[in-house]
Amino acid sequence: SVGGIGDFQLKMNTLGIVDGGGVRVGLEDNIYFDHDRTQLASNGDLIKRIIGIAAVIGRTPYSHKDTRKVLGIE
Repeated sequence: SVGGIGDFQLKMNTLGIVDGGGVRVGLEDNIYFDHDRTQLASNGDLIKRIIGIAAVIGRTPYSHKDTRKVLGIE
């Protein structure tokens, strides 16, 4: 599982998806959606982008229910 802060969030998350691991996204690590820091992000925007990247390379993210099951917090 990987996570990145600021400008590195998207890069590290993409590497994590390619490698088949888990990723973490959220405003607590990155408040901007774009590299030039002109567009503020929302958690929804960050999640949609990661799901899109995963889809392009043939990966399907866990749903929130699946994630809870895997972590044992159903």
